[in-house]
Amino acid sequence: MHSPIMRKTTLLLTILAATLLAAPALATHWEDFSGMADCEGWSMTGVIVVGNLGISGHIDYTVTLSQGGMTVEEHNGSVPFDQTGPSNVDAMGSWSGELCGDFTAIGVFTIVADDIGGDPMRAFEVMFTCECDEPGEACNFTPGYWKNHPEDWPMADFAVGGEDYVQSELIEILQRPVRGDATVILAHHLIAAMLNVMGGSDDYIQGAIDDGNQFLDDHGLGSRPSGALKGEAIGIKNELAGYNELGCEEEEAGKSLPHDDSMDWGTLKTIYR
Repeated sequence: MHSPIMRKTTLLLTILAATLLAAPALATHWEDFSGMADCEGWSMTGVIVVGNLGISGHIDYTVTLSQGGMTVEEHNGSVPFDQTGPSNVDAMGSWSGELCGDFTAIGVFTIVADDIGGDPMRAFEVMFTCECDEPGEACNFTPGYWKNHPEDWPMADFAVGGEDYVQSELIEILQRPVRGDATVILAHHLIAAMLNVMGGSDDYIQGAIDDGNQFLDDHGLGSRPSGALKGEAIGIKNELAGYNELGCEEEEAGKSLPHDDSMDWGTLKTIYR
């Protein structure tokens, strides 16, 4: 026969175990989640079960678009929720320009609340390919053109040499005097080539673009390489420059190509001497 003390202890342990088992169900947690991305943009839908206390909270998110391992653009934001019980949440965004080539989109969504139960994070990763314009439908422009026509940029913000830049910063790089620094003239033609490809020009130059980004990632813009490293940078620059100076395949008779005012005689002398 159990004593009253033992019965009370058993009852207390039973109540405690039931409480512990019920706690996660009462806490705020993900009930459902799905995300997708394509050449136009990204979207997320989900269901949050909010704790019985009705504590308000929000979902922080970061969606990153990358191409060839380099970040093209990043979206950050927050989605609020404030009701008790199931709460539908959704978010979406559009890419800032027309995409061309192979891309990867990764979205990370995290519940921020005082009564979280389980893993607060959900994520998606989507790889997709965007059709490019047929070669010859777009023009190849020089750094001088892109520097002076920011309104024509197919994408305003993107990464160069492993660093993320906004358009104003990229234009500042295009405006930077070379003064014998091979990384600067490489950056000029790298930015122009990337914009040309983003604008729909033939992407056969992608290998040189990748080489240029890797060189600047390894050595840094403004590092003033010398010797063999300088020769390597100039070699990549020359390949990019040849591409950027192709102009338009079907150019009107008598119409001149945009002048690349980033390359004058003084610049050439400092680079090659």
